[in-house]
Amino acid sequence: MMNTKMMKDEVFKQDMTDEMLSACQRAARQALNEQSSYGNQTNKEQTLASYVRKQLEKQYPGTWSCVCGQRFGSEIAYVKDNFAFFSVDGMSFMVFKAAEHR
Repeated sequence: MMNTKMMKDEVFKQDMTDEMLSACQRAARQALNEQSSYGNQTNKEQTLASYVRKQLEKQYPGTWSCVCGQRFGSEIAYVKDNFAFFSVDGMSFMVFKAAEHR
């Protein structure tokens, strides 16, 4: 079991306001604090991502996406000023407002 007290939070990439980033990190921390009831790892990560996405959509209108895990690659399109990639207690979160197709 990981010692989360020793892990520090990191921001890998930020293309949003500090206020929005704080909201993302707060939602991620809230989700992680409830993680004991999430079952297996895949369901846990999906549930964490879903929680963060729903919190963002409540605060910031639009269609948001969240990818959550300890190892993943990505190549995404997003709305400018609406992207963050960060970790909380060793779990990585990539959140972004989805680009709309025209």
